[in-house]
Amino acid sequence: MRKQTGHKQGEGITLNNIGLVYNMLGKDSEALESHQKVLAIRKQINDKAGEGVTLNNIGLTYSNLGQYPQALEFFQQALAIRKQVGDKAGEGITLNNIGYVLMQTGKLKEATKTLHTAIEVQELLRPELKDTDKVSIIDTQRNSYRFLQQAYIVQKQYQEALEISERGRARAFAELLAEKQKTQIEPKPTIKQLKQIAKEETPFLGIFAIASLRFVKFLINFTRESRF
Repeated sequence: MRKQTGHKQGEGITLNNIGLVYNMLGKDSEALESHQKVLAIRKQINDKAGEGVTLNNIGLTYSNLGQYPQALEFFQQALAIRKQVGDKAGEGITLNNIGYVLMQTGKLKEATKTLHTAIEVQELLRPELKDTDKVSIIDTQRNSYRFLQQAYIVQKQYQEALEISERGRARAFAELLAEKQKTQIEPKPTIKQLKQIAKEETPFLGIFAIASLRFVKFLINFTRESRF
């Protein structure tokens, strides 16, 4: 119906949703076809922000298919557009995706640098977000921390991996406490500052210590078992 009425924007939204459903079902070839149609429509109606989203979705689909060079190409296009239109949240997401692909192709130093940038973008963005938008950013940042830990471990930079683990966990605790106390934390706090915030609530100290011990065990197991 939307196609018949010439409502291109609506047609693009519908095709985008179809593509995402195909992605969730693991039917990435069908998803790719839908996303490519969406890209053509969004270019036609000059929807630059939407074009950035779709390029990122195409990159994700190629990544799911294990076609990493194609994924990287589309992620880089998405990143350029998202920077152009000022989509900081999208920029952080795409940087995270680029970091993951670089890891998968063995470009660990590039991946490390990219993931650090992703985390920086996400942390600077947090204070400006509504509570409803923070969930997506928190999920993306959690992935960025996890990928960065793995990149450091594969490079046998264990101290850096442990520091990133502590920073990620401390950040999560600090966010929880800030929400509880209705206070604001700095966009780019140090690990020391984050731990200090966590120490203000005694019950969280035990949790933080347990989390750190679990990471050490994970580090040992990951080192023994992981292969890139």
